[in-house]
Amino acid sequence: MLFKKNYSVIDFGTSKISLAVGRSGDLYAEISAIGYCEYAGFRDKEWIAPLDLEESIHLAKKDAEKKADKKIVNIYVAIPGEFTRTFFSHLSARPINIDGRITKDDIMKMIEDGKYDLPWPDDYELMHTSPVLYLLDGQSWRKSPEGQYAKDLEGFVSYTAADKVFMENITQMLDNIGMGVKGYMASPQAIGDLVYTYSEKKTVVVVDAGYYSTDILIYENGGLIIHDNISVGGYHIASDLMVKLNKDRDTAELIKKNCSIGMENIGVNKIIFDNDNNRVLIPTEDTQQVVERRIDEIVDVMIEIIDKTGMTLDNRTAIFLTGGGIAAIKGVKEFVSRRLGIIVKIFKPARPILATCMQTSVCAALEYAIKNKGIVNDKLYNKENRKYGSKYS
Repeated sequence: MLFKKNYSVIDFGTSKISLAVGRSGDLYAEISAIGYCEYAGFRDKEWIAPLDLEESIHLAKKDAEKKADKKIVNIYVAIPGEFTRTFFSHLSARPINIDGRITKDDIMKMIEDGKYDLPWPDDYELMHTSPVLYLLDGQSWRKSPEGQYAKDLEGFVSYTAADKVFMENITQMLDNIGMGVKGYMASPQAIGDLVYTYSEKKTVVVVDAGYYSTDILIYENGGLIIHDNISVGGYHIASDLMVKLNKDRDTAELIKKNCSIGMENIGVNKIIFDNDNNRVLIPTEDTQQVVERRIDEIVDVMIEIIDKTGMTLDNRTAIFLTGGGIAAIKGVKEFVSRRLGIIVKIFKPARPILATCMQTSVCAALEYAIKNKGIVNDKLYNKENRKYGSKYS
C-alpha cells in the first residue's frame, strides 16, 4: 500500500505520560513521533495528582502532534501493569466429535469456560486471552490443535484482566480533550510480546522498572506465564540516597543517574556537576551499598517468582532489564548477571533508532496495536453505553 494506516498509543508511566504515533514498517513500526509530559504519576493504584491528569494528557498529545505534524483523533491505551492482573490456567476438555477430531469450537469453548473460575476482583474485566501450550492425549502441541485427533484436549492459557475504573476514567478524560479510544491493551502483554520477538530464546523474563514500581513478567509462546508488580523503583533508590547521603531530592536523583554498581570499591569518590555547574560528590562505597541493596530486593522477588513456576534458568531463557527505574544504572546488568548466574541484557526498542529503555512500554504498545491490526483486547468498548462486551458473546 502506498499510504499506510497511522496508529497512535498513549502509555502511562509512573512519572511520565508518553504518546507515540507510527505505522507498520518492514520489520518494526515506523515511529514518526513520541510526545511526553512529566506528571505526578500514580502509586498503589492511586493517581497522586488526579486533578492535573487531564491537563498532562493534553500536553503529551500536543507534544506528539507538533512532532508528527498531524492531529491525533483516535488512540489506543496501554494499561500500566499496576492496574492489571494475569492468571495462568490449566484447562481440559473432551472433543465433541465422536471420532475425536478437535474443532475450533472445542478450543474456544475450553478457553471461554476457563475464564469463569479465575479469581480476579469484581471491578476487573478480561483483556487478553493467550493459549500458550496444548496437550493432546498428554503430548505437547504448541500450534493450534484444530483438525487434530485426541481423546483428551488440555490447554495452558494466559488470561489478563484490567481495572474497569481505570479504563472508564481514562476514556472520559480522552473524550474531554477530543480523542476517542480505539482499544485498550495491558502493557505487560505488549512488552512481553515485543521483547519475545527480539529474543531467540524459548522463554523471556522481563524486569520493567519504573519510578514507583517494577513489573516482573515471564512470557512464552504468545502469553504471559506470570506477571507481578512490586512497589520498588527508581524513586526508592533516590529516597534511600537522600537519607544515607543527606542530600536533597534533585541531588539524590543526579547521584543515582551517575553512579556505578557491581564494582570493587577502590576508595575513590566521584565528582560530577549539576545543572548549575555546582560540584556534587558521589561517595562511591555508600552509594554502591544503597543502590545494590535495592537491586538485590528486586532480584530476590524475581528469583522467588521464577522458583514458583518450576523454571530452571538455563540457555533456553533470556532475561532483560528495561524501563527508566534501574536499567540505565551503570553496571546493573553485570551485577544482576552475577546474582543469577546467567547473562542478563538491557532491552531497548529497535525503533525509533535512538530509543531508550524508558520508551520500551510506549513502543511496545504501538507495535502491539499494529501487529494485531487494532484488535488489541478481548473487550470491544461500547462508547455509547460506557461498557465492555466480550467478542465471544
